[in-house]
Amino acid sequence: MNTRELNRRQVLSGALRAAEGVAKTTHQEPTNSSDSGGERAESLENVGTAKVNRAKSGELCKPGDSVPMSGIYEAIHDKLDGDDHSQPHPVIAFSGRQFPACRVCVDQVRFRLLQAAGPVDAHNHFKA
Repeated sequence: MNTRELNRRQVLSGALRAAEGVAKTTHQEPTNSSDSGGERAESLENVGTAKVNRAKSGELCKPGDSVPMSGIYEAIHDKLDGDDHSQPHPVIAFSGRQFPACRVCVDQVRFRLLQAAGPVDAHNHFKA
């Protein structure tokens, strides 16, 4: 198939799959079974910190990704072959949950952290 016959969504999907493949081969978790529980917990903490750092750096998240930190995210929808079905808009996402797919552009929507925020009752100024 000629690349001129591909639509924008097919090209984007192929590029994303290629990038994910590169990321998987360059970032692998240690598989040493002799790790103690403390070292393993520290390793998992570092993975969480890395996700937060990526979110703070403006890296885009996709549907199915775990929300790295609670806050206000910009939802950026796919232009369906040139047609905007939605302009970018703010949404609130909570840490530990998964980013959802869009009902229209499905898994082509992306999320970028605009402002990190935690629950009001978790802040020291508001604890009873």
